[in-house]
Amino acid sequence: MSHDGKLVPIYPHRRTHAYCSGVFGLSGAGKSTTLESALRLFPKVIHHTKFGFNQLVWLKVDVPRGASLKDTLKVILETVDDVLGTKYVKEVGSRATLADHANKLHRVARRHHLGLIVLDEMQNALHAVTKSDPLFDFFVNLTNVVQVPVMVSGTPKAAGLFRKTLRSARRISSHGVITWNGLSDKTDWGRFCNQLQKYQWLSDAQPLTSADRNYLHTLTLGLPGIAIPLFQLSQYAAITNGVERLSRTIFKDVFDEKMASLRPILAAIRSRSKVRMFKYDDILGDTLDDIVESIEEQAKRYGYHEAAMEHDKNESAISAVSRLMLLGVPQDIASALISQVQREYPAATSQQLSNEAARQFYQGKAPSESLNKGTQVKQEEIV
Repeated sequence: MSHDGKLVPIYPHRRTHAYCSGVFGLSGAGKSTTLESALRLFPKVIHHTKFGFNQLVWLKVDVPRGASLKDTLKVILETVDDVLGTKYVKEVGSRATLADHANKLHRVARRHHLGLIVLDEMQNALHAVTKSDPLFDFFVNLTNVVQVPVMVSGTPKAAGLFRKTLRSARRISSHGVITWNGLSDKTDWGRFCNQLQKYQWLSDAQPLTSADRNYLHTLTLGLPGIAIPLFQLSQYAAITNGVERLSRTIFKDVFDEKMASLRPILAAIRSRSKVRMFKYDDILGDTLDDIVESIEEQAKRYGYHEAAMEHDKNESAISAVSRLMLLGVPQDIASALISQVQREYPAATSQQLSNEAARQFYQGKAPSESLNKGTQVKQEEIV
């Protein structure tokens, strides 16, 4: 009590628990990308020289498949070690129990004044619930005892996990639950397409028309995780068939050929039936992973093909230069001639290169008809 008779608290008010929130939505909707983009606005670590410690501002961890609480805690400690260069996992030891890992994380969080833990891909912890694993109870306790805010992210099934107990549901709803199911708003989709169309590697690259954007949204339901691979694969197709320009026809053909497995999943999403959507909850993520992996493999194959073609062109040029030198053409002039002819006719064989270069050197004639027409005809050998 103060001198004027008013009641004054002896201890300052403290929240009973830290903030907790959740972001749930379909695979490929852009949850992880958005979270990472927001987190990149903050430093991971702040070194407080005056006080002699490193503050860990935020930590994002992908929950491993089939994760138990012990597995998840170990992944978190490993991530701390990667960021700070510490050896907390080694300090715990290979024979550490669940309690050892939990106590260690409590101490680490306090020591480094951990500001936020983001747990992504929480649907991977489904089996933890069926086995009565204390995974969720631990993080509820973490917000109570250590006062570390926790943000969870995952598919609709992950949202269901946290509604198993009233305590978890209350904690998550303390700072809001965001449902993220793709870019349904036209303005948001327009902004997305404005950025997407910048990433074109076509000789006849054109901005996406209003009709193109609407058609892409129809095919992908506004899910960036589907739209981006489709955009990439369509460019491969446009380059391969020589069109060098995107169109609705290419989008449709590529979707039908490369993404047909997504049709029943997208149909379930369109139906807005939770039962049908839950059926494909895990399959959508796995299918998108397979599609992205196929894109990477295709890019590698294309790279190997380009390297092989470049090697063949070099071999043809060397052989053609040798032929000209045998005819008495100086090496520097022969090299320049062959380079010029090869630029004009990149598909020409060594024989065609040397014949054309010799013709231009000795006779000053126009390119031969065989090269102009791109046909294969018998030519008189030089040597």
